[in-house]
Amino acid sequence: MAYTGREPKPQSITSTTQIADGVIATADIADAAVTARKVAASGLTANTYGAKSVSTAAIADAAITAVKIGANALTANTYGAKSVGTSAIADAAITAAKIGANALTANTYGSESVGTAAIADAAITEAKVATGAVTVDKIGSAAVTAAKLGTGSVTALKISNTIFTTNAYFALPTGLTADRPGSPVKGHIRFNSSTGSAEIYSGSAWGSVGGGATGGGNDDVFYENSANVTTSYTLTSNKNAMSAGPITVDTGVTVTIPTGSRWVVV
Repeated sequence: MAYTGREPKPQSITSTTQIADGVIATADIADAAVTARKVAASGLTANTYGAKSVSTAAIADAAITAVKIGANALTANTYGAKSVGTSAIADAAITAAKIGANALTANTYGSESVGTAAIADAAITEAKVATGAVTVDKIGSAAVTAAKLGTGSVTALKISNTIFTTNAYFALPTGLTADRPGSPVKGHIRFNSSTGSAEIYSGSAWGSVGGGATGGGNDDVFYENSANVTTSYTLTSNKNAMSAGPITVDTGVTVTIPTGSRWVVV
């Protein structure tokens, strides 16, 4: 109804206290009638707009900043899946204190997203590695060294049978007679470069492995032995021994021949 001058003059609305609750319905407000200029500073609070009343399209780019978000305001329920991109996370913003226990699973981080440099020393333990998780293709060339293997960690059960095939081999530790270990254990085996043959420790002395003859090409003609006895030795009981002489027994060295045994030097 138009104002004619005879009716009471309408009063201007100057404050929110002049509007009763529920008087103005959403349908009574024209599209785009509410602008930023018409909203007082701090005029919008959590109590002044309904749930889901502000859509993503109604929020200007960069309008939400850290200072506009209350402490602990963001929870798992307040943002959608994939709504936070990697580029939106500041460097070093994610710390151990901000990650819940067991929050990271194989499904929550991408392939190669965790670099070696990001893993603390001793952070990976046996309890954190699933059975069968480490395969040959996941171990770099030369990544496993003797220093990284615990004593007794490599057993026959942990060595694949496919390693010892028809054309396979393994290298024995090699050294001179003088390089023999000071405290050998029965069963220790090595290649003696002084004698040119492999040798094994019986528990009391080193002895040649196989003891076969040698020669040029494929010949097996010559049985060779050292000409000097440099370390005391006792023949095995009820066993005989033979050496090609002459043989020199060094000063202070003793060769013990048990009763019933013979040592023949030819």
